[in-house]
Amino acid sequence: KGWRGCSFGPRTMVREPSPVLTAVQTVASRVARSLRIFVYGLPGLYRNVSLQDSRSDANLRFEVALVDLLERSPRRVWHPDLADFFFVPAMLSNFWFIHCRSSVGGLRHWRKCRAADRSIVAAMRRVGHYWDTRRLQHIVPRMFCPVSVPGLVWNLDHIFPQLWGGRDALQLCLIATSTHMERTLSLHSSWHLAPEDVAVPPAPPSHRDLLAVFVGSLDTKPRLRRQLCEGLRRRHDCACLSWNRTRGPPEQELLPTRLALLRRARFQVM
Repeated sequence: KGWRGCSFGPRTMVREPSPVLTAVQTVASRVARSLRIFVYGLPGLYRNVSLQDSRSDANLRFEVALVDLLERSPRRVWHPDLADFFFVPAMLSNFWFIHCRSSVGGLRHWRKCRAADRSIVAAMRRVGHYWDTRRLQHIVPRMFCPVSVPGLVWNLDHIFPQLWGGRDALQLCLIATSTHMERTLSLHSSWHLAPEDVAVPPAPPSHRDLLAVFVGSLDTKPRLRRQLCEGLRRRHDCACLSWNRTRGPPEQELLPTRLALLRRARFQVM
């Protein structure tokens, strides 16, 4: 559990004089060792959301689990000068759903989200200069991935103008609703499974007999997903579990099969 870092081969030697590194290159040069992350302390209003309180789509639970995971991570450091990345532990999607997403109240609700945006940024600036000088290394949670086209329905940049709309902080997101996903900013996460749904933890990677699996509904992008499943099923070391919500069995009935496949797989196709 937690951030285990990455394993890489020998670093390439660079002849002198070495070029001036960009922010991205500076981060990349550090991946030969374990990454370290600083987690901000924020006001409780933006953090006190439990799995039980997240009363919308179960997808919002990923935000709660993510904050808990990184706060307990062995890769967490307590001084920002030591960090490779900075995590903003604000449950913004939950805050938006509970406090701001309403057809009544209009501008008053948007003002509440924008006030939260300003308050969170002010709290980070009290820690130091990092939000202003190292923003590319900041990670902000977000349920819907940022998109590159302003008019798309799930372009929510305007809700939190600095945290989501600034276009210069990384967005750890769950749902990619369009081919227009902003790939330079998106850290696209896999689906979250609550601990109570997983009675038996996955086996070590060396003990898993499937290279990759795809688990998903055919209700969205059915042609693409059928082609994907056909390709996976032609391989002896891959599998696909797909269903149709309107014509297939209830999704809950497929849960044991889905979890069994995920325990056997080394990779999950997203």
